[in-house]
Amino acid sequence: MNGPTWRLTWGIKKTEMSFDPKAYLMTANVLLPQATTEAEYRTIAGRAYYAVYGIIRKEVCDAAGYSPFSGVGKHGKLIKLMAQTGNRRLKRAAPHLRNLRDLRVRSDYKYRGRDAIGHAQAKNATKVAAAAIADLGNMQSYRPSLKALARFL
Repeated sequence: MNGPTWRLTWGIKKTEMSFDPKAYLMTANVLLPQATTEAEYRTIAGRAYYAVYGIIRKEVCDAAGYSPFSGVGKHGKLIKLMAQTGNRRLKRAAPHLRNLRDLRVRSDYKYRGRDAIGHAQAKNATKVAAAAIADLGNMQSYRPSLKALARFL
């Protein structure tokens, strides 16, 4: 059989795995200089979004002690709650996450000519993601705000 071989491992306990969502942004930054196709640019945009979303999601889950992210519409609801919170860091990061989400949705679901994603959009996505992560800062310092978000998701 030619091509990549995929192997799934079942039965891994959640506590045995630890993934840092910042790795998505690192991956996007590695792909960007060599990207030449729209599929690659779309992938970079998606990874940039999921870096920021994943960081926030992980911290909200850790602060709450559970995952409030089951169900439909949690991405948009999280962004809305971030924009409305009294926490300045979350509020400042909300528009970045909203813009990245809009680009990710366009990248994943819209294929008309006007929805093309090019190098400039992919590069901008990595910059916006880095800015959002910087805006968030040390999220451990505002765990009560994160725990409060979980109650409304």
